[in-house]
Amino acid sequence: MDTYEEILALLKTDEEISRLQIVEWMKSSDLKVLGALYTLTDRAYYRIKPDLGMETTCDFVLNYYTRCITENPHAGDHIYSRYEAGLIMSTWIKHLWNKRPQTEKVLEKVRDTLAEIYLFGDKEIQGCIMYAVLEHVFADKDMIILFKDWKKKPQLREAYDTALEYAKKNSLDFGAAGS
Repeated sequence: MDTYEEILALLKTDEEISRLQIVEWMKSSDLKVLGALYTLTDRAYYRIKPDLGMETTCDFVLNYYTRCITENPHAGDHIYSRYEAGLIMSTWIKHLWNKRPQTEKVLEKVRDTLAEIYLFGDKEIQGCIMYAVLEHVFADKDMIILFKDWKKKPQLREAYDTALEYAKKNSLDFGAAGS
């Protein structure tokens, strides 16, 4: 049985899952395996013993989302397309925002990783980050501050301004925040 099949089989059981096994699978370069593992860690997190912990979990989730955004796989069972990953990532960022202060370092890493893939990505990747991630994050005007440094960097300012403009247009209760 290959890794993908092993992970799918664990989705159908109630048995305890070894943290060491999960961490080993997280090293896979196969996006299909990572997608199945993402589903497993989402649905069966409580069965992983000992607990994965926030840092390991968040590093994995960030890696999975950014791989989907940069590689744009065909969506299917246990795998997200570019824009699906971007939209789900925006929801995840909001979740992390609501868990502050313990998630501050994770949020900084997410912001910096998004900046890196934006800077090195093509127009499709950049568009996904602007419209699927930042625009939806900026809909919560309190969260704009997380990306305030993007305003100061010429290579990131356009993404910041564009996402903010779209968030303002699409939000009924935006007010004058973020200006």
